[in-house]
Amino acid sequence: MAALTVFAGNLRAKEIRENPVQKKLERYLPYSIDEIEASAASINFNPRLVAEELGQKLDQFYLSDPSEKKIANRQDNDSNAAWYRKEWNVNLQRLFMRDLLARTQKSFIIKEAPNLAVLHYNFALAQMKLKKPYHAAFHFAQSLRYRSLRLDDEIYVDRDRLQLTKAGAAEIADADAYREAKKQLDEKTREKRRLEEELVLLDDRSRSPELNAPSTTGNSVEAQRQKQQQLIADQREKSRQALQRVRDEFEKAKQAFDNAKIKYTEHEKTYNRKSSDMLIEMAALVRQIEDTIKERSKVLNKKALYKTNFNQTLQHDYSQNRQFTAFANVLEAATRLDPENPAINFQLAEEYRTSQDVSRSIDSYERALTANEKPRPGFELKDEQIRKAHASLGALYYAKSRYVDAAFFYEKAHAETPNSPEKQNLSWQLGKLHVEKTGNYERAAALFEEYLRSIATLNPSDVSDRTQWIKERFTANKYLMHIYGKKSDKTQVMRTMQGAAAAHQDLETLITELRQRNNKTYNDMQVAKKALFDDVRSRELNNYLKLESDFEKQKRELAIIEAGRNSLPLAQFYSQYAGFLESENDIQGALAVYGTAEKHGLGADHARREQGRLRAQYLQ
Repeated sequence: MAALTVFAGNLRAKEIRENPVQKKLERYLPYSIDEIEASAASINFNPRLVAEELGQKLDQFYLSDPSEKKIANRQDNDSNAAWYRKEWNVNLQRLFMRDLLARTQKSFIIKEAPNLAVLHYNFALAQMKLKKPYHAAFHFAQSLRYRSLRLDDEIYVDRDRLQLTKAGAAEIADADAYREAKKQLDEKTREKRRLEEELVLLDDRSRSPELNAPSTTGNSVEAQRQKQQQLIADQREKSRQALQRVRDEFEKAKQAFDNAKIKYTEHEKTYNRKSSDMLIEMAALVRQIEDTIKERSKVLNKKALYKTNFNQTLQHDYSQNRQFTAFANVLEAATRLDPENPAINFQLAEEYRTSQDVSRSIDSYERALTANEKPRPGFELKDEQIRKAHASLGALYYAKSRYVDAAFFYEKAHAETPNSPEKQNLSWQLGKLHVEKTGNYERAAALFEEYLRSIATLNPSDVSDRTQWIKERFTANKYLMHIYGKKSDKTQVMRTMQGAAAAHQDLETLITELRQRNNKTYNDMQVAKKALFDDVRSRELNNYLKLESDFEKQKRELAIIEAGRNSLPLAQFYSQYAGFLESENDIQGALAVYGTAEKHGLGADHARREQGRLRAQYLQ
């Protein structure tokens, strides 16, 4: 009996040595998912209470194993903010984003992982409500570590996970059916392969030289050989019949497995979409942290930036390349988990467009539009998002010098956009693209004519807006002049030239009026200033300060208008305008155009020479 006790003790010690992980797992205290979700139910109303309750559960969970006591310190909600901040920069940004998202976890770390994932997830939500982004980021990361991001067949049938699933869930029965169907399919596959190999061996034996060579030793040997041939033939027939039966059973097992796999695919989508939703929440948090770091790096100078441990890690992670990519990385992982969600792809495309990653932005916009074609209630792109995606693709393809694709998407955006300043801008971009890149002059002419009609009723009062409005009128008429010149339509060329000249004249009138107002204000300023020297009075001082403010404002406005005028190719335009009139034998008109150019200082020397040439050639 003593020997038996010693043997049992040795056996137990051997089991512990061989499976120390199991011994360690026995110490964990499980919590049901229903209990955790009940604790987190009031997270929107009382996040502090929820955080305290879930924090206690996490403490108890980790403290149930003495070797994990140090982890309990991480649950400190208030006094350990510096640790969480450092953890983000050192671990989450590099290791979590690189390892966890790039190489998706395939199995649970411990058998209670689903419970612990839900605990950390709800604790992170509570920390977000409490405005503690670094705490929330750490617990989001822990939640995603314990939860396999993608559901595979091993996790699907894992009994530890199914025990934690809500009672009565359809997933439990479907997983059991999947496990049984896969087991049956594997058995029938092995049996079918065995019978097929057996038939091959029997065929080889039936063709062996020993059984087919002519006998020279006597009738008894020949009879024995024939008997062996008959036995092999009988065995082949039995194996063939068995193989046919097993093949039928294999087909049934395969059909059952395919049916079970369809249900598995449905559960996989639901599971992966939940992971994707978690990553989207994590992405919003990552964006908040990145913005905080950006603002911090703006405030602190480089010398002070590298003094603390936190800022040293910030230097390592961000200051080397000035790239803030964690937000995009999390959204990329979310799109891989839920490729049928157009909203995630659209958000990712906007992020890449902002960071000037043209190729990835194009890919994400197109994935968003493709996913939006498959109806999925509650996740469709809004009409304005579709229009923005088409317009952005037009601009991005233009940047890639793929002008036909750019025109295609610009046309779609133009057709979808109602009459608005946005549509006017699209008409401008599309018309310019056709004139300069595609050579579709008919379409460009229609767009610019439409554009001029749409802005004709505008009469902006703001100096910057009015200057831009006049510039656009001039430029649109100049494009139309070029188009109609290609078509040799002299009537339309004259009309558009006159339109461009009228736009320039409006600009010159605006400059003249503003200069007159500026001079008057300056003179009034001097009068008010003289009165101040005679007797300093409050009313004259206020009047002078007001006039000085108006004068400075008018100077700025005048600079804006003159800059707008100087940006236009006016000298080239007036040379073309006068040349056209000369070709039409309108010499007086050409002289008047050159006179206007000389008056405004637009290629004045050239204008004087051309006037002399015209007078000498035609008027003497």
